[in-house]
Amino acid sequence: MDKLFFELLQVSAGQKDCLDYGPSYQQWQELYRMAREHELTGVCYRGVERLFDYGLRAPQDLIIDWMADAEAIKSSHAQLKKRSQKLQEKLLERGIRSSILRGQGGSAFYREELQELYQTDGLDVLLDCSKERAVKFVRLTGQTHVSPAYCRLPLAVWDLVDVMLYYKLGIVRNRLKTRRLRKFFKQNRELLFAREGELTLPTVTMSVFCVLLYTMQRFLYEGMSMRQVFDYYFVLQKAEGHFEPFKNDVTIGQVLKECGMQRFAQGLMWVLQETMDLSQAYMPCEPLEQEGKFLLQEIMARQHSRLHLLLHYPVDTLWGLMG
Repeated sequence: MDKLFFELLQVSAGQKDCLDYGPSYQQWQELYRMAREHELTGVCYRGVERLFDYGLRAPQDLIIDWMADAEAIKSSHAQLKKRSQKLQEKLLERGIRSSILRGQGGSAFYREELQELYQTDGLDVLLDCSKERAVKFVRLTGQTHVSPAYCRLPLAVWDLVDVMLYYKLGIVRNRLKTRRLRKFFKQNRELLFAREGELTLPTVTMSVFCVLLYTMQRFLYEGMSMRQVFDYYFVLQKAEGHFEPFKNDVTIGQVLKECGMQRFAQGLMWVLQETMDLSQAYMPCEPLEQEGKFLLQEIMARQHSRLHLLLHYPVDTLWGLMG
């Protein structure tokens, strides 16, 4: 069943024209369930629409439910897009430059026909200012209770959307990596603020690194789904295999190794190759099959084994248990 789901994702992404065979009624039901579980309901519905041209139609009752979900996602996306633009405008009015790290910015990498079906319930925004100015801005919105944590603080302005403002980057649970990450982001700070349409986001190469870092953190401490894999597929598609060097001609491969992310990155490349048929020419590092199989098994299980994580990422897992 997993293979059929991956095929549907490829059809949705435009990587494949049709499924290898027509699903049964029960299989269509399972595909719908998996799409919802992995937060890919909207983009998968676009794939279902594309299959109409090949005579493959999901059951009518399922199509109605799936279409209703997709329409709700479109509405939510349009609202969040307006809010994201408004938030960046308000910050700029206060002289604070910002960059969308997670949330609305992710849709900028999707194919145009899929952007309105991008699904997210959160928004992470990097502020180019001090902690004190960030706190002051939050209070100006009318939020009386402000509780900064580590390098970020929540902005409670919208229902059903978690907004997190970051005044520092590179602070992760593994404190052994924090110093290196903070140094890297400090040296390449301008690459975090680039214009992409109506939003300010990191440059494409910086996004390749930032999204990978976020994905690794999700995998280790919160749980990762195929949504993150699908998102990263489009980030790499946008880069087209061209990764601009960072300051001092440091390559992205060197940064991944220096920050202890290489093994995870190689595993994720194998997952992308296996599930999305991503060309190796678009990868920032070589795929690693053994690690990839472990990642994919954990992703599809949707429930991590702490013992397995400890064996694969002992230092990160231990920091996570202490965090």
